[in-house]
Amino acid sequence: MSILSNVEQMYGIKIHRTRQMKDIHKIETANTTYCLKPYKFPEEEIRFITRVLSYLDERGFTRSQKVYPTVQQTAYMTYEGVSYTLTNWVHGLRPEFTKRIDFKKGIATLAKFHSSAVSFPITEAPPSRIRYEGLSDEIAGYKKRLIPYRGTAHLVALCEEVSHRLQQPKVREAIVQEQKAAAFIHGDYNYPNLIKDKQLKIHMIDFENCSLHVRMKDLS
Repeated sequence: MSILSNVEQMYGIKIHRTRQMKDIHKIETANTTYCLKPYKFPEEEIRFITRVLSYLDERGFTRSQKVYPTVQQTAYMTYEGVSYTLTNWVHGLRPEFTKRIDFKKGIATLAKFHSSAVSFPITEAPPSRIRYEGLSDEIAGYKKRLIPYRGTAHLVALCEEVSHRLQQPKVREAIVQEQKAAAFIHGDYNYPNLIKDKQLKIHMIDFENCSLHVRMKDLS
C-alpha cells in the first residue's frame, strides 16, 4: 500500500490531487487542502510537537497549523518506520521582511504567539525538548562553526560576549522566570516558516524545532 493510500485509510479522506514539495506532500480533497509532513524524531518528541499545536489551538491562537487526528484519534500516523502529521495547508506567500509592514506584522504575530506560549504542562515535554539551560552550548556551537571561516572574527567575538552576558545575574533571573512560566518557543522563527495570507495576516508553520525554551530566542 502506498503512503497516499495509507493516508486515505488512516484519515478517512478521499484524495483528489497531490503534489510533493521537498519532503512534504500537499494533499487536496474535494473540500480541504492538507499538509502531510514526515518526522524522523523519537515518538515522544512527535507527541510533544503535536501537543504544542493543540495547546495553541486550545488557547485561541489561530496563526499556527491545526493537527488532524486519524480515525483512531491519534495525532500522527506511521508508514514504513516514519511518522507523519496531517495539518491544514496554509495558503499565501512568504512575507518580505525588507518591507516595513511585513516586518512589523511578523513581530506582532510573534508577540501574540508568545502570549499563548506559556503554562505548558511540563510533564508532557520529553527531556530532550526542555532546553532553558542550553543557550551556552548553542552559542559555543555557533562559535565553533564560525572559527574556520575568514571574515568572521567579529562574529566569534560576539559569541564570546554573549556567553559572558548569559552569566549575568539579570539574564540568569530572566531564564529562571521563563522556566517558571513554562514558556515554549517555535525554534525556527524566520520568513521561510511564515506565510502571509490574503488578509495580510502572518501564519506560522513548521514547528519541528519547538521546545520549552527562552522566548527571546525566537526574537533573536
